[in-house]
Amino acid sequence: MGTKIYKQLLCFVMLLTCVFTGLAVNGNEASAAYNKEELKNANVGDYITFGNYTYRDYYYNNKIEKRNMEWCVIEKKGEKLLLLSKYIIEDRTYNRENFVIWAECTLRKWLNKKFVKKAFTKKERAMLITTEVENKNNEYYGTYGGKNTKDKVFLLSIDEVNNYFYSDDERKIATYTNGEAGMWWLRSPGWRLAYAADVHDEGDVNKQGDAATSNSIGVRPAIWVDISDL
Repeated sequence: MGTKIYKQLLCFVMLLTCVFTGLAVNGNEASAAYNKEELKNANVGDYITFGNYTYRDYYYNNKIEKRNMEWCVIEKKGEKLLLLSKYIIEDRTYNRENFVIWAECTLRKWLNKKFVKKAFTKKERAMLITTEVENKNNEYYGTYGGKNTKDKVFLLSIDEVNNYFYSDDERKIATYTNGEAGMWWLRSPGWRLAYAADVHDEGDVNKQGDAATSNSIGVRPAIWVDISDL
């Protein structure tokens, strides 16, 4: 009788362990997906891992794959790194309606609320730096860029993508995780407020932009990370 009770208790404990382990993983509070030494020794041009996300290749094959996020270091200031996602994480509209600026677009809200919670653990979120993001007018068309914002996650601007990447090279040509090249949004306005600038799949910057309501253009987030406490 005692043996039977012991076995039942053991099974119950194992069941609870599985349940709570599952909750930890699903709640995205599993161990942080980064290597301390990799981050501390990272330099411009290096690729590092930080966070994890379920990538969505909507345009090509609707493939869904959860994996550690890979980032390219595009700037380093002391113990702060500016990271740009190596891959397009998914296709998404810049805004659900026309006539909008970065400060008010639905993509900005999604990146700084839902995405940041899905992609990073609590420990990783504490490393994200709230950045003063400058939103200039489109200098080619004079389109209003809106007020500056403070974001943990943002998109590059026309000026930034030209400053960090001098040519249409491989770092500028973004791909989905299946290797297919795709277009990706910039935060700058296009030729009018119903459009947002983007980068074509061949790497050239589209200053005129595409309709902000398009759902076939990819997202390549950028973040500043503080590594001083590692």
